[in-house]
Amino acid sequence: MKIRSIGPEFFADPTMIELTPEARLLYIGLWCYVDDDGRGEWLPKQIDGQIFPLETVDIYALLAQLVSTARIVRYSDGDRDFFHIPTFTEYQRPNRKYDSKLPDPADCAVLPGETPLPLPEQRVRTADAHAVEVEVEVEVEVEGVIAPAAQTGIPDLKTVLVDLFGEPPPKQWSLYNRIATWIRDRGGTPDEVKYKAGRIVEEWGPKALTPTSLEKHWTRYDSEVGQLTEQSVKEYQSEVRRLQRRKEITG
Repeated sequence: MKIRSIGPEFFADPTMIELTPEARLLYIGLWCYVDDDGRGEWLPKQIDGQIFPLETVDIYALLAQLVSTARIVRYSDGDRDFFHIPTFTEYQRPNRKYDSKLPDPADCAVLPGETPLPLPEQRVRTADAHAVEVEVEVEVEVEGVIAPAAQTGIPDLKTVLVDLFGEPPPKQWSLYNRIATWIRDRGGTPDEVKYKAGRIVEEWGPKALTPTSLEKHWTRYDSEVGQLTEQSVKEYQSEVRRLQRRKEITG
C-alpha cells in the first residue's frame, strides 16, 4: 500500500453518487493498492484484507460497482487477472515513480466484473482440485455426509469459537462476534468451523490457529466441505485438542 493524495473536489463530484459509500471508500483505497501506473492484480480477497481489514463487506459486489461504472477496468494476460484505474495518472503524481511490472492493459483482453462466489452448499467439485466450479442445486443423499447450512445461528458459532480458543477477555468478545457473523454470512456451520480449524492446524501448526486465521483461510478448504462427515470432523477436532493440550503442558 502506498501513500496517495485526494483532492477536495472528489467529494463534490456528482458522478460519485452512482456509487455506494463503501464503494467510494474502496475506490479511494485502490489508489493506495495499485502501483504507480494505476495497475493491480485482481485478487478480491487480498484487496478486502488490505482495505477493509476490520470490517465485513461484500468485496465482489463493491468491485462490480467500480467495474460497471468504469472506475476500474479488469483485464487478463491469459494467465492472471489484473485491473487498472483509467484516470489514475491524471490525478496521482508520485514524487518518485516506479514503472509498473504488471502487463499493460492495452496489450491484454478486457474482462467483465466478477460476481460473488456462491455459498459453500452451492459448490460442486470433482475430485480434481483444479476442476471448474459449477453452481447447481443438489440434495446430498450419501449417508453420514454433512451438508453445510445456508444460515447458522451466531450463538452456535460463538460456542465453537469459545470451544476452540477459550472464553476471551471482555474486550475480545467483539472479535468473536465479528468472526461468527462473518462465518454465518458465508453459510458456515459449527462442523465446518471445527473441520477447517483442524485442517489449519494440520497444515500450518497449532500456532497458526486463531480466530482471524479461520477468516483468512476460510475458502482454502471449500473443495472438501461437501464431503464432510461426522468422522472427519471428529478426527480434525481431536487433532486440535491434542495440540492444544500439548501446548498447555509445554507452556
